[in-house]
Amino acid sequence: MRPHGSLIFTDILVRKDTPQDDRAKIYDRVKSPDMWDFDDYREGLAGQGFRVTKAEDWSQYVARSYAWVRDRLVEQPDALLPRVGAETIDGTVESLSFWVDSANEGKIGWALFAAEKKA
Repeated sequence: MRPHGSLIFTDILVRKDTPQDDRAKIYDRVKSPDMWDFDDYREGLAGQGFRVTKAEDWSQYVARSYAWVRDRLVEQPDALLPRVGAETIDGTVESLSFWVDSANEGKIGWALFAAEKKA
């Protein structure tokens, strides 16, 4: 990235104190070998020569967002059945429920970061 270039993104967080068994389920769900918490992103960005210009913790919205998607799927499965099948819908509802529970238990969060590449 060019000096003074902007990087803006959001990401799901895994809290540092999340038990390893839960981490394994979370990582499997997103197909990632690792995930970071809020401060990990700040440190990672700084270590790559970025100055964080905005960092917002949106964790309060995670459970509500995933619950809304899950609830719409539970209410209207017929709309997707021809496209993905019952097994996929059931698995998705189960996964979304795990995300909702994990968010409510403080195991996952969500953040927005804006950063500028230092000169």
